[in-house]
Amino acid sequence: MPCRGAGMAHSYLDSIIKEVIGRINTGDVSINAIKSAIRAFEGRHIIRSSLCSGDIVPVSCLMDAVRVEAEQSSGVERIGAVDAVFSTVADKLFKEAALSIDVRGTLPAKGVACGLLEDYGVYVCGEPDLLLFDNNGLLGVVEHKAALTFGKYSLSVKRAVVQALMYLWLFREYYTKPLEWAWAFITITRYSLAKDEKARGRVIPICVRVNDNISTLIRETYQAFKNDSVINIDDCRLASLIHGPGSGCLNGRVVVPLNPGVVNRAANNLLFKHWDIINATT
Repeated sequence: MPCRGAGMAHSYLDSIIKEVIGRINTGDVSINAIKSAIRAFEGRHIIRSSLCSGDIVPVSCLMDAVRVEAEQSSGVERIGAVDAVFSTVADKLFKEAALSIDVRGTLPAKGVACGLLEDYGVYVCGEPDLLLFDNNGLLGVVEHKAALTFGKYSLSVKRAVVQALMYLWLFREYYTKPLEWAWAFITITRYSLAKDEKARGRVIPICVRVNDNISTLIRETYQAFKNDSVINIDDCRLASLIHGPGSGCLNGRVVVPLNPGVVNRAANNLLFKHWDIINATT
């Protein structure tokens, strides 16, 4: 298997998500957390303007220029004030739970990695929600998202995957031997304020081949960001970003190599409408 075993990491993240949805469903959220989220929403334009200008650009700013396949035709309404505040609260609960839950076999940490875009003279920096290490080094990055619906939530997952891929590339060069395989752990808190349903959660582990396609994506996304335009990532490109050489599309279907295609079967079923495994040299 190309990615090292992630059983303990998966159990740890599953415990975090259960803690988050448990607090949401019982209303165990402090007034201060809600007020802080409201202030962040009200000042979002000023904060964003300051954060996304200058010679150091966070990955979160680049994501403003990313569109994933079918995002505009999904029928999902624009995020409103209440939804945005709820998402901020869910993120805060996730980070609090990550610090409070005991973990074995996996070391959670926070960290920032930066990479220089020489053509533009700027640094792109990324800070994942969590970094997970084992005795052999970096196991993977964690990206948490709040999905605003109990219906289809694959679009939220796709955006989280793109963001996690950028993080993995930035951390790739932080080791004597460049990182080739790593996990992108996508954690999703699903909720709907319009329905009398309880929040749910899911952990989606994705084995990633950290490849040059991701570096190209970062450069193209930065250019789109500076030009106030967008870059569209269809399923064919998303597959190549995750699985590396030998993946993409063939006859209108996503195709991925045997490894890590088999490892990512559950994630691929969520991300892609149609996909196949092919024999390819990786």
